[in-house]
Amino acid sequence: GRVVTEAVAWARPGARFTRDFEDVVAWLAQQAAFSVISRLLRVTWRGVAAIVARVVKGELARQRLGGLELIGVDEISYRRGQRYLTLVADHADGAVVWAGKGRGAATLGLFFDQLGEQETAKLRAVSIDMSGGYQKALRERCPQAAVCFDPFHVVALANRALDQLRRWLWNRLGKSAG
Repeated sequence: GRVVTEAVAWARPGARFTRDFEDVVAWLAQQAAFSVISRLLRVTWRGVAAIVARVVKGELARQRLGGLELIGVDEISYRRGQRYLTLVADHADGAVVWAGKGRGAATLGLFFDQLGEQETAKLRAVSIDMSGGYQKALRERCPQAAVCFDPFHVVALANRALDQLRRWLWNRLGKSAG
């Protein structure tokens, strides 16, 4: 016999999972490592990667690059050996609007190339980690937007500074009898 496939509203083309399940996996991929998602949802690591690729492709197909004002940029590791994807999300609804292989200024530059000068000029604020590469791309391509550092990275930096101060004070004062 012949195998016939039919499109259904509740699943993406080529998917073995429902659209809702895949949306959850893609959201989790912005928050956690693929290996964690794999164990949590009992999907293979490659399955998680395929779902993320399918969801991102679908989001891009919806032409979500128009009307952006507030965006977030972050990277995720998608494979052993320091392989990264840069993800851009719309802060208005949290949807991933763009993904590109790599991280840093060159990769974020590809996003701005696809967005175009007119739409880039509409960006008011961009949240990023404290990556120098992303900062460089924003200075060069999107200078009008306010740069907002991810609170997680700001707190981590402050904790590191406090730890250095604590060590310095211990070495200076803790060793003395007074």
